[in-house]
Amino acid sequence: MKFKLDFQVNNNGIELSHHDSVVSLGSCFADEIGAKLMSSGFTINSNAFGTLFHPLAIMNTLNNAFSSNKEVNILQRNDLFFAWEASSKLFGTSHKEIENKILSIRSQLKQNIKDASLLILTFGTAWAYEHKELSRVVGNCHKEPLTSFKKELSNIDLMLNECEATINKIRVLNPAIKIIVTVSPVRHKKDGLIQNNRSKARLLELTHRLVEESDCIYFPAYEIIMDELRDYRFFKKDLVHPSNEAVNYVWEKFEEASIKDSTLDIISAYQKINRVLAHRSLFPNSKEDHLRIQKAEESKRLFITEYPEVNWG
Repeated sequence: MKFKLDFQVNNNGIELSHHDSVVSLGSCFADEIGAKLMSSGFTINSNAFGTLFHPLAIMNTLNNAFSSNKEVNILQRNDLFFAWEASSKLFGTSHKEIENKILSIRSQLKQNIKDASLLILTFGTAWAYEHKELSRVVGNCHKEPLTSFKKELSNIDLMLNECEATINKIRVLNPAIKIIVTVSPVRHKKDGLIQNNRSKARLLELTHRLVEESDCIYFPAYEIIMDELRDYRFFKKDLVHPSNEAVNYVWEKFEEASIKDSTLDIISAYQKINRVLAHRSLFPNSKEDHLRIQKAEESKRLFITEYPEVNWG
């Protein structure tokens, strides 16, 4: 008997190795895949502006990074300062501090895009919050009154045009870069299930239009979670975020589709050494524990000599 649909993710021709660097931007999958790549020894810039959900908010950060414009739209809440293009994880205790942070991250992101072999864009929602005074979709509302924003379900063509224009800029900067687009399986429960599904439907159409018209590559994280696993036991207690087991399953599919077989062997050896080094002994400072650490450190030294391209963080 079969109790679930099998979903085969084909090789997408990317074949990542540790010689490649990666940039990941967007919704929760961008964070998850970024963390997995980092723990596998890859060089990765993951959500430097924090988690961003809407395609236009993601494109804004990229366009700001590519632009010579040094303007940063900032708001103050009590004694803290935030940027409208970033999540609340980025803040300053002065206007100048947050401005300098944002300008520095923009500059670094531009260089990372220029150097990257792969860009991963993950879209979370098509519901846009447009700041009425700025006339721009914000990355985060920063707990400001909802009356300051116009909330609407973005038109597919509007999102497509903005994404295509930004992708063209990316390819001028880095003609060799490959771009994966994906849709986050995380439900935006606050919008309601019906409105969340309307939103996801637009994002799915958007990503496939980008595949057809802008030579992007689709990775089906959404379908793996919602159609292959499709059970609440694969979600956390909030019933909207995939569980660790589900994330690991999606990561295995990503490995199969996007990473060289020889690189998978290197990842396995790298993680084995890290597990030994991170192990907490029941008998710290014992002779046995010292020998274990010495052996692991020697394995790490030999590994680094053989694979200097692997990032140890």
